[in-house]
Amino acid sequence: MKKRINVKGEAWLAQIIFDPLSYVHPRRLRLPVSLDTPRQRAIVNRMLLGDLAEMSNRIEMAQQQLLRHWRDLPYICTLIGAQLMRQDLAWRGRLLTLPAPVLFFMSLPIRQAIGVTSEMSALPARCGSADVLHQVQGAGVSCILDWQMKAPSALLERMRLMFPPELDGHFESARKPPRASELFLILQAIQYAKNHPNLV
Repeated sequence: MKKRINVKGEAWLAQIIFDPLSYVHPRRLRLPVSLDTPRQRAIVNRMLLGDLAEMSNRIEMAQQQLLRHWRDLPYICTLIGAQLMRQDLAWRGRLLTLPAPVLFFMSLPIRQAIGVTSEMSALPARCGSADVLHQVQGAGVSCILDWQMKAPSALLERMRLMFPPELDGHFESARKPPRASELFLILQAIQYAKNHPNLV
């Protein structure tokens, strides 16, 4: 069911639609201080939006939940990926590369409660410590994208901007309907992110 969001939500949605510079990942674009003026930002935003599809302000319920937590999506994806890949991360001390709030989320008994299977993990056997965070976040991105498989491409294109270019492949992969256990994990990660903001 599509629903129009309220006025406060519309202002926030307008920022997501028209101001990608406010959330673009620094590995994709970092604006020099000399260009950080309202006029220059407007020009850069127009450039970023040039190839993106137009987005409607009529959004389904699942997308509304995604938009409510827009700024926390990289953190939420990291939490989800860490739970999905917990067993793989224990190998060779890879856990030590993750921030403390993520480690605390991993210590929660969610994995046993939802019965996560090993095929949900995506960490290659050989993965350097520098790649661990990208792998973890990528697993979370895939899970979120499965949940948002009916989301308009315009929204997903904007979501892609929040993540480093190394994760672009996850946005191009085939989607599958999420399992109930994955939906439960997503909701737990969203709740945790709300109660334990990422201060890193």
